Amino acid sequence: MSNFFERKGLTQIEIGEKIGYSQVMVGRYLKSNAPNFQFITAVSKAFPDIDWNYMFKTDSSVNHLVRESNEADGDSPQILIKEIDVRLQKLKKWHESDTNN
Repeated sequence: MSNFFERKGLTQIEIGEKIGYSQVMVGRYLKSNAPNFQFITAVSKAFPDIDWNYMFKTDSSVNHLVRESNEADGDSPQILIKEIDVRLQKLKKWHESDTNN
């Protein structure tokens, strides 16, 4: 995920200001590559151009939380991004209903 922000030339301070997180928390999520739902939602809103297919990609490997487009099922990146968006919306609704009870 940090590759996305590096390409944009953004510092952790700038990212934090845009999404409402401290530099420390931004750094923690970027280094661990295991952000929580709230962080993902904040990033999604602040950076709608993020490529969710490669969000968890590192320089040497791909975290297989997101399937690549060359897998046997033949899903295109656009289909996968749409699927991720649908799942994020479902997760958001679940989270909101869970916190309201």
